[in-house]
Amino acid sequence: VPDWDLEGRVVLVRRRGLAIVNVYAVNGTSKPYLDNAGRIAGDRHELKRRFQSRVMDLARELRKDGAVIIAGDWNVSRTAQDTHPRLRTEEPHARARAELNARMVDEGFIDIWRERHPTERAYTWFNRRAHGLDASRVDYVLVSSDLVYRIRAADTLGLLAWSDHAPVLVELADPDSTRG
Repeated sequence: VPDWDLEGRVVLVRRRGLAIVNVYAVNGTSKPYLDNAGRIAGDRHELKRRFQSRVMDLARELRKDGAVIIAGDWNVSRTAQDTHPRLRTEEPHARARAELNARMVDEGFIDIWRERHPTERAYTWFNRRAHGLDASRVDYVLVSSDLVYRIRAADTLGLLAWSDHAPVLVELADPDSTRG
């Protein structure tokens, strides 16, 4: 766990030239961010963007030692294709999306599900209280560009009865089986 992650939102596992980072990103809401003593410590939207940036900083450092996978609930939809009925284009949502998408490109990370399903609509979060479809793809797996060749499959699974999220499944080939 990085020292800046006071809430346990990042879990890191390293194994043979591969780092896997599990992320539960801060959700940007109008509620203020509270410190450990319960005092108002700032804007949650700013906290969300700072968290995303720190995760990408961590990923850059981890890439020095090998391939990296960052998976989890990012609490931001990347494009209009990833939401229904609409993409939130107002601030601060547009800024969080733009900053994350730019960092992904700058750091060489691929949203592997979208790369494998460029025109498909699929969602990983569902508003169970809505009277129609209200859903977004906010859970995704980012892989460092040097790892794309090892991805055998990337799929979303069905909505689970006990959650408002649907899992994302990525199958990674053994590095020895992909050399040719």
